[in-house]
Amino acid sequence: MSERLERALSIWLEQQALGSDPGELLERHADLRELLEPLLGEPDESKAPPEPARLGDFELRRRIARGGMGVVWEARQCSLDRTVALKLLAPELTASPAAIVRLRREATTAARLNHRNLVKVLGLGQEGDVHFLAMELVDGEPIGARPRSVEANVALVAQVADALACVHGAGIVHRDVKPANILVTGDGNAVLTDFGLARDASRPSWSTAGSFAGTPEYASPEQLRGAPVDAVSDVFSLGVTLFELLTGQRPYPGAGPAAVLEAIAAVDAAPDPSRLARGIPRGLAAVLRCAIAPRREDRYPSATAFAADLRAWLQGGALAVRPTGPWRAAWRWARREPWRAALVAVLAIALPLLAGLVGHGIAMRPLVRAGEALAREERIEAGLADAYLALSVGDAPRAQLALDAVLEFEPTQLEARRIRAVVAAAQASAAAADAAADPPRDPAAGADELELVVATLEGAVGDLLRASQRGLRASAEELGNATAARAALPAVSRATRLAARPRLPLYVMLASLSAIANVPASARDAELVLATRWPEALAARRARARAMRCFDQPAAIALYRQLVAERPKDVQLHFELVGTLCASGDKAAAATASEAVVALAPMDPMAHVCVAEHRLESGRPAEAVAPYRQALALGLDEGRTHYNLGVA
Repeated sequence: MSERLERALSIWLEQQALGSDPGELLERHADLRELLEPLLGEPDESKAPPEPARLGDFELRRRIARGGMGVVWEARQCSLDRTVALKLLAPELTASPAAIVRLRREATTAARLNHRNLVKVLGLGQEGDVHFLAMELVDGEPIGARPRSVEANVALVAQVADALACVHGAGIVHRDVKPANILVTGDGNAVLTDFGLARDASRPSWSTAGSFAGTPEYASPEQLRGAPVDAVSDVFSLGVTLFELLTGQRPYPGAGPAAVLEAIAAVDAAPDPSRLARGIPRGLAAVLRCAIAPRREDRYPSATAFAADLRAWLQGGALAVRPTGPWRAAWRWARREPWRAALVAVLAIALPLLAGLVGHGIAMRPLVRAGEALAREERIEAGLADAYLALSVGDAPRAQLALDAVLEFEPTQLEARRIRAVVAAAQASAAAADAAADPPRDPAAGADELELVVATLEGAVGDLLRASQRGLRASAEELGNATAARAALPAVSRATRLAARPRLPLYVMLASLSAIANVPASARDAELVLATRWPEALAARRARARAMRCFDQPAAIALYRQLVAERPKDVQLHFELVGTLCASGDKAAAATASEAVVALAPMDPMAHVCVAEHRLESGRPAEAVAPYRQALALGLDEGRTHYNLGVA
């Protein structure tokens, strides 16, 4: 096949993977228009085998997916009476020797491998003009199809790293590791698929020298440049996959190889995932940054080393990679910019300048310390506010996570330790409660007044969680959080009065409980303090909107709309806005807002609950059944949703 035809086929396969505009593609490659136009035409569905159809020993049942190389079917192998996945080469590629060779190489490459986390190849065949590849049918979904916890995603990626270690041990480089090629089965097993771009070191390469093959968003810098790749390149692609799973975005965004390569070249080191998403510990961030380092010398040398550090983090063991500190970052910068580093060194040696810098540092030290103390206090306050907000709706697991985050940052924080112990006890976690029951005292926070406030809050938290659990087991009239809120409200109100100064977490909790219990006087008092003391704090503004639902619904709606405009991806804010619109009687606006939530976050179960509860409140229970079931299918397994589904 001519070099022009090979190049056209490579460009077309890249377009199929990226979904880019065909017209723009033809403009960029005008010299290949006569070869690209037939490939970019709409596939002729009439050429697909009718259903049911047979290909030799295989009976085609249903189409599973369509990709750049063809169509994947679920099929039955009649002679062995088993279900398989059958990959059929697209009709327009049957005349392409390169495409046929690529399909055969995918089969022979994958057939050499045997690992529980790799898709198994069962056979290769041809029936007339149709070339096909029979594979194990993996009953699963792409790894990014649903949200999972940080630990669950890390465990799945560690399995894929094991599979890559097997691949690399056989002298093969996958070259197309990405979320779409990793399927997760129902029993939690991750399976790496699609060896169509795999490079076997024992065979000559199909790609021309200097050409790119793969998916640009997940490809390593050397792969984007068309340079030879090895196991370290696959580690980079797997690291990008984990980065996207944990943060919701890719570390080096761009459309096409050139844009991604430019994004990588613009940075000295990999971006820090903990700055893009809360809840990613420092150790895991260091592991991830090592895997996706722009320079291949700074990455893990093998998939085995990557898997070892992922599992070490999961088990709390020592990591091979060290978190990047300021000196290590400076050393990397010096290696990349030797002339600038030399200039900085010369300037640093100059004694007058050095003396001035030291004097300035001494003069600024009190201000720096004061700023650090303020930042520390604000971080603790924000974590406690999150915990109290979760407790106000009886969500003990979410409160535990927020309190754990505070204690990871400040292990001696008395209030967080004491409340954490009460939450653990209320959740019947005896071991956790014993471990936290007698925390070490913080000498700086040993005031009797703080002890009194914490003791009062312990009673409030215990009452709240016990009442919430009773409510979930009680009759339909008691279901919900109103009973729990009324039980805890007096204790929280007393705690706000006992505190030596107004504290944001306490008033956030007071406002939330007042709204749930529908006590307008208490809600109005809490809203006034929040508006006066913390007018710009996000936690305070959310709590004010929640409190105003009791006594001023138009003002609550206006504030919710401001918050939604500032944080359009916050599903909980949309959910509360819809509830307030329903309570105000504006059914049309509530319907529009609830549908917008699903469009915004189709995989978030709370978005579907939002639609369902609006329809239930609007007197359309039959229409609420489907979204409630969708929320349960997405993992929202909690009492209120089951109960409301039963009502609908």
